[in-house]
Amino acid sequence: MQVRAMKLTDELLTSDSRNPEYLALKFTLEHALANRLATSGNYLEAMKMYQAAVQFAKTLDIQWPGETVIQRISLHQLTQQSLETALAAQPDNRELRAALASLQANLSLIYRAHGRPHEDERSGELSVELYEELCLEFPDVRSYQRSLSHALVTHSQRPSMNATLPLKEALMKRALEIVERVYH
Repeated sequence: MQVRAMKLTDELLTSDSRNPEYLALKFTLEHALANRLATSGNYLEAMKMYQAAVQFAKTLDIQWPGETVIQRISLHQLTQQSLETALAAQPDNRELRAALASLQANLSLIYRAHGRPHEDERSGELSVELYEELCLEFPDVRSYQRSLSHALVTHSQRPSMNATLPLKEALMKRALEIVERVYH
């Protein structure tokens, strides 16, 4: 039902691409579908849909309608718990592990944007750790290498890193080495 509603909304947007009601409806439907997918256990599809909703909101430079920062973080944490539950049953599922690493990277940025440095640091470190494990186990998967590089750069940009410049520089150096290895 929601997928059909999304298709109809897309059709409306083709006729009036800047209509604020249609734009808000598209965002709301994508966000609701992500929630439904997460609660039904379809974690990878939920992550994709949730990321699509976030990207769509960013293109419009809008805030999450009717949703507080706490609700946004709670949704990420619910998805995290769901992924961790799935990983407990399938610990070798590398797609789930990569989704959890990506989720931690996103959570880190949300925490940072809202002045929660301890949570930012914890999520950033976990993201780096998960991507490092994937890179060690699957050294030929370039997407893991790129994601690790991005996680290292993002983690190095924490405000608290300014006090520890050598560590910040070391993280950036590692990230650049990975980029050079992947793209050359």
